[in-house]
Amino acid sequence: MIANDWTEDEVGAWLATVSAETAVYAAMFKENNINGKRLLRLTDEKLKSMGVTSLGIRDDILTELEELKK
Repeated sequence: MIANDWTEDEVGAWLATVSAETAVYAAMFKENNINGKRLLRLTDEKLKSMGVTSLGIRDDILTELEELKK
């Protein structure tokens, strides 16, 4: 499945595969209506504004996002 077509639940499931640390943000992503299309447009600033305060976790998410875009 192409990430662009993911539902909010599929985005949450993907977060759980990144790491246990990122999995805890699945509910937050769902609250912010982050589907696959929006996931691919996330930036560091957007993650911060959503409440992902840890630089390391933001970096992990963004690194994995780059892999999805390939």
